[in-house]
Amino acid sequence: PASTHKGYLLGGLVWFTIPFALATSLGLAGVALQLPISVSEAGAGLVPPAVATHLFGSGGAVMMAVMLFMAITSTGSAE
Repeated sequence: PASTHKGYLLGGLVWFTIPFALATSLGLAGVALQLPISVSEAGAGLVPPAVATHLFGSGGAVMMAVMLFMAITSTGSAE
């Protein structure tokens, strides 16, 4: 019990790196590939799907949809 809060804090910090690294790498890839993404599309969070679709074709779109589904499912199961 005494180390539980440390484990939760450490787990939260470690888990935070996954979306941060994913957003950073896909955002920079969108700039490097010079994809035609408007400011409103970038503001709506559509850069990662655009980069994944550009790099992997329709498989990239499926991967992003599966990842989004798994994230929402795991959030719902945590309650």
